[in-house]
Amino acid sequence: MGSKRSAALPNLPTLDESGINNAGVDNWLAIIGPAGIPADVVAKLNTEIVAVLSQTKTRKRLTGLGLETVASTPAHCVKVLEDDIISWGATSD
Repeated sequence: MGSKRSAALPNLPTLDESGINNAGVDNWLAIIGPAGIPADVVAKLNTEIVAVLSQTKTRKRLTGLGLETVASTPAHCVKVLEDDIISWGATSD
């Protein structure tokens, strides 16, 4: 249901490609910690997580689970989260 074809199923068209416009939903996973983590700790964690996600064994394992590995920055993760909150709306819960 993503906005682009899955690497696991490259011949399966997206919903948009199938004529169902604006129905695609991208999903993502992130490692998020509590507020107030010092910037140097965030940077070190990000460096280590990116290193692990860059390992061939890790990428193959995640790809085998149907996941696409995207190692990004904390700022990019915050932007994606903020965009999703705007897109999906905040709840009162």
